[in-house]
Amino acid sequence: MKNIALLSCLLASQAAHASPNECLQNFSATQNEALATTYKTQGSFRFVKTDDAFKRVHTFLANNGMSILSIDKENGVISALNEGNDRSGAFNAVIKKGSYGGSIVNLSFNLPAGVLTSNQATQSYFCNLMAAVNKKD
Repeated sequence: MKNIALLSCLLASQAAHASPNECLQNFSATQNEALATTYKTQGSFRFVKTDDAFKRVHTFLANNGMSILSIDKENGVISALNEGNDRSGAFNAVIKKGSYGGSIVNLSFNLPAGVLTSNQATQSYFCNLMAAVNKKD
């Protein structure tokens, strides 16, 4: 009986964090008529406080190729720029309180027409960022 209770706690703990599958399942790439591309995903973190998630997203972006443009901690918004060659892509993260006291992280990356990246590279960046949110300091 003790082992079953321990296993239930372990499974509940694992299910409460954003998984790589959640990051991939929520991933989308859309292209508008002007051929600009928007990538998006979302992750839920039941046991990560919103302030901690915000700090981890900010740290990850600053340490992984993004130039931070603005931070609005009150509204949970971080805007950044990924500069390369002659053009750049706009990156936005919105971190908000989840329904059970944890946090929800929404990511979007907008590339203008003519700027290319692969879905796989963007998914990898997004999912690595989500893993950093889930990691304890």
